[in-house]
Amino acid sequence: MKTESLGSNCQPARTGGPHGRLAGWSGVAVSLGLLAVLSAAGAAELQPAPVPAAGRDLGKLDLEELGKIRVTTVSRSEATVQASPAAVYVITQEDIRRSGATSIPEALRLAPGVNVARIDAHRWAIGVRGFNQEFSNKLLVMMDGRAVYSPLFSGVRWDQQDTALEDIERIEVVRGPTAALWGANAANGVINIITKNAKDTQGTLISGGWGTEEQGFGTVRHGGKLADDVFYRLYAKGQAQGDTKFPNGTTSEDSWSQVRGGFRVDGERPGETRFTVQGDLGAGEPRELFVPFGTTTIVPDTIKHVTANLLGRWTRILGADSDFTVQTYFDHTERRVFNQRERLETFDVDIQHRVPLGERHALTWGGGYRLTLDDVFFAAPISFDARSRNIHLGRLFVRDDITLFPERLTLTLGSQFEYYSFSGADYQPTARLKWTPTERQTVWTSVSRALRTPSRADEDFRITTTVPPSSFSPNRNLDPEEVLSYELGYRAQLHERFSFDLAVFYSDYHRLRSQETIASGVTMRDQKINGETYGGEASVTWRPASWWRLQGSYSHLQTQLHNAAGGNDAASVLRDEGRNPKHQATVQSSWDLTRAVNFDAVLRYVDRLDSVPAFADIPAYLQLDLRLAWRPRRNLELALTGQNLLDRRHSEFLPGAFGTLGQPREIQRGVYGKVTWRF
Repeated sequence: MKTESLGSNCQPARTGGPHGRLAGWSGVAVSLGLLAVLSAAGAAELQPAPVPAAGRDLGKLDLEELGKIRVTTVSRSEATVQASPAAVYVITQEDIRRSGATSIPEALRLAPGVNVARIDAHRWAIGVRGFNQEFSNKLLVMMDGRAVYSPLFSGVRWDQQDTALEDIERIEVVRGPTAALWGANAANGVINIITKNAKDTQGTLISGGWGTEEQGFGTVRHGGKLADDVFYRLYAKGQAQGDTKFPNGTTSEDSWSQVRGGFRVDGERPGETRFTVQGDLGAGEPRELFVPFGTTTIVPDTIKHVTANLLGRWTRILGADSDFTVQTYFDHTERRVFNQRERLETFDVDIQHRVPLGERHALTWGGGYRLTLDDVFFAAPISFDARSRNIHLGRLFVRDDITLFPERLTLTLGSQFEYYSFSGADYQPTARLKWTPTERQTVWTSVSRALRTPSRADEDFRITTTVPPSSFSPNRNLDPEEVLSYELGYRAQLHERFSFDLAVFYSDYHRLRSQETIASGVTMRDQKINGETYGGEASVTWRPASWWRLQGSYSHLQTQLHNAAGGNDAASVLRDEGRNPKHQATVQSSWDLTRAVNFDAVLRYVDRLDSVPAFADIPAYLQLDLRLAWRPRRNLELALTGQNLLDRRHSEFLPGAFGTLGQPREIQRGVYGKVTWRF
């Protein structure tokens, strides 16, 4: 049978502890998967050698080929990394596998300029170029073109976003505004998680393992052929994560488990049409400690969430540089815990047309419509003014790549035009200039306007207490937050063994959200904070030898916020300035010690976070992950990974007071082993 090259980590599935039905099914899946691996390992010697996959592994390309990796997020059409006029970084499947990452958030640590902070066992704060928080509201996240950014709280619930890591082809991270193509809420960047075509995942994969913190995980996947040009894959996985600790060493009771399964079908009539149909179904049970408003009682509870989605995409090939694509998806999320209930359903349709206009213009245009239906219940003293609302989003976009001097100078102009239920009509333009003095060098600059639209919580979230008497009121007259951003970048392969990428930026923000004090104990949502951020990101890749690759990155960020006229929200200014590290650096070393043995190390430094109150500051930390992998046979890999090895435990982010006690959790040192078998 056809197999892909050995690769990547899967996700955990807990076998013990008070995790209910999910833990039980996860344990069964893991046990059966590993039993199959161990019982068949000896029999694998009798099998013929597997046929290599048709495509080359992105992680094994040389530096020139890496610069020619095709990305789609920058321009909504295929372009190489080297030729993209934006701060784009690609995390490949091989990067994920060799980093030892066991989740999508952990894999995102590899990208420069992305601040990934673990709040507790199942919560993450992930942001780009500032304003990081659990619900980072200026970062758009997509999976295979399906937006997972929620309009309820403006952000992403990362414990609900998952897939088999082995199925990820690449993760494209674009830093800086991309709203001209992807719409509001892509104000600081876009993360696009792209999974493999079913044609590239033929055969069977079984993977699983255990560890001290990764307390059981397993994945089973099978790919096959339905017709000459129609391929499919099915997968199922389970995982579980152990508790973190409070600073005093007590257990925080935030362990979690989940199961997930899905399918994908890809078909193609070469030169004419291609289509994709895919879907996922998952359920999870994270634990959490709550302190109900007005009490000092700590209440443990289990969050129960269910997610389901179905996506279809059809493309008609019209010519060498022209095509027409229609995509539609349905997304369902339900989350229940303690005295809170959330249900969110999204219907989306999107069309796109690429067409050349003469010899100097390449036009991409399209539009779409999204309907979001929600139903939200919070027990007093928390409430939403409207329990359910229908949220409408209509959009049109246009982009023109204008060749000023062939193969040397290109100007890109474009804009997104949107109508949103909460903020009405608006536009988000961009202009980008790209100069390629040589085939191996690109200089680019851009200016972009982007928006972050009001969320349901901005419009309807309310808190009213009687002891002591206080209130927090929403505001239905909010305008979108606005950013005007200027960027300059340089990307070059300076030597056949050395490449370099640099981007610097300055962003000017207006109408940021604030909480204004109206009277004693009375506050209201408003937008009387302005500010600026500036800094830069640099990354290098160096191959000292054919068997050794070094990757390094550094990012610097300065955030300056201030109250506008009439504003008095000093606490939000200090909090939002302090929750972003000024300095981050990562070094990843990958050694091929022999054909069968790999050794990898990832060293990461994150600067301190200044919190409000000051006694809750998060100190700077240095984190080291090591991974040793051995392939006794071409289709069998055994790996041992150690995470957070330099200290016993450390904090990475301060959670909000709502539902999390407001105390930092400490992420512990961990070790896990993993077996991956493909046939």
